[in-house]
Amino acid sequence: MRQFAGKIPFSVREEVPLAWMDVYGTPFRVFDSLNSGNLCFGVEGRWGKLMIKYAGARTENFAGRPREAVDALRAAIPVYRLAHPAFAELLTWGEVNGGEGFAAVFRWIDGVPVRARAPAPQALEALRALPVSSRLSLLDSMFDLHARLTDMGYVSVNFHDGKLIADPARGSWKLCSANAYRKMPAVNDRGRMRGSGFFMAPEEYRWDEPLDEGTTVYHLGVLAFDLFGDAEQRDLSRWQGPRALYDTAAQAVETERSRRFPSVRAFLDTWREQVGRCFAY
Repeated sequence: MRQFAGKIPFSVREEVPLAWMDVYGTPFRVFDSLNSGNLCFGVEGRWGKLMIKYAGARTENFAGRPREAVDALRAAIPVYRLAHPAFAELLTWGEVNGGEGFAAVFRWIDGVPVRARAPAPQALEALRALPVSSRLSLLDSMFDLHARLTDMGYVSVNFHDGKLIADPARGSWKLCSANAYRKMPAVNDRGRMRGSGFFMAPEEYRWDEPLDEGTTVYHLGVLAFDLFGDAEQRDLSRWQGPRALYDTAAQAVETERSRRFPSVRAFLDTWREQVGRCFAY
């Protein structure tokens, strides 16, 4: 069915009570096709522009029950509470609609998804056109964020470049969605996990496989190929950087987990060491 948030139309299977959102301002965007089961609203009011994630609606692109989305968003709050320049800034959160829904309020992020759907502008090519130093800075920020999340005991699940909001003109990006990140130890309990195919580690396709630091290492390696090569075809001929960095990214995306870096910190330390050897700023 079609519903409106202010003057903005969106689609859901059942009407969603939204009166609780009025205090935050006037809606100017609605994202209703997320596979997380969330609705995301852009609103503007006394606290400026905000992004509100709401779980509890029967959205059209989510196969699970609304309660599953509520539980997932609530469980992600400890992740979102980490303050980091490459992460969405969480402001407040809590139950709404008499406990039937759950909302998390973030500061709005200006930009577009790195791999946006048409007809939205593609940010990936603009990021690839940035100077090498800018691309290295972008990667270092996202690698550092995930090293900190790993230190907190979380593994990245359903991570891909569509979760990153980029502003190429400023040379910045932020992770906007970590609802699926899991506390370790974690295992694959779905067979094929949710995610973007070429970002997914082999263990994200296999039942009962551990999801651990090696999984996050894999995701970060693919991200390096995204900015310096080709995330899908990871051959050296497509790499636009030093061979040492290619070798580091290639080790991170090894099919055999035992051949990858043993930890996110080990990957980050090696990457930074090779950057230091190859470049001087």
